[in-house]
Amino acid sequence: MYTERSRVRSLPLARLEEASLLVIGDKSSYDTCIRDTLILMMEKCLPRGTLWHALEVEKADWILHVSDEGKRVSIEQCIIGARLAELIGKDLSECPLSHVGFGLAQGDDFKHPEVVNFVNVLEEAKSRCKALLARKGMADAWTDEEIEHAAEALGIGALKYADLKNNRLANYTFDFDQMLNKEGNTAVYIQFTHARICSIMRDFSEEIKRLKAEELVLKDDDERELGLHLLRFTE
Repeated sequence: MYTERSRVRSLPLARLEEASLLVIGDKSSYDTCIRDTLILMMEKCLPRGTLWHALEVEKADWILHVSDEGKRVSIEQCIIGARLAELIGKDLSECPLSHVGFGLAQGDDFKHPEVVNFVNVLEEAKSRCKALLARKGMADAWTDEEIEHAAEALGIGALKYADLKNNRLANYTFDFDQMLNKEGNTAVYIQFTHARICSIMRDFSEEIKRLKAEELVLKDDDERELGLHLLRFTE
């Protein structure tokens, strides 16, 4: 820690200003401000000692700092400061240090954002899916264990799909009703459709076996168009 601090303080472009250490880079938009008790990038940009530990102890080949997009400028400022302090080399091929950003899942009320425990989110998704399965009459046909398993798979799948279907860098509105919608581009629709297809294949297993053994001839234009469309699923 003190070695890195002394490196920063010895820079020609470093100066103390109101109990903070200010490092002026080659671009005014990338000025970096470091709190007085900590050194470059150790407080807000990276956890205490992380960079030194990664470089000196772990001998890292590539360092990625993952955070929301709102911190991108701060992280890039810290990276520039790290190069000025010669904590990392100017040649990125030697040890790349970069920021990986992601968008935020926002609620409907942007004026009063609240941090929600993710475990509670998972439980809420599972609970809503149990209610959905009950409305579809599954509670009478399945055991309690099967209901629990299906609700968990649907709930977690809905959350993962809602997150992954969006652009990684874009913010999106977190909406349980939309995530668990049985129609549209949702995991619930995809999983229910998959279940129906599996049911059809079970009910017509013998017919499917015969079709596989026989030569399929598509005569009509509509049949040919459908066949070509189905072949695209292999892509």
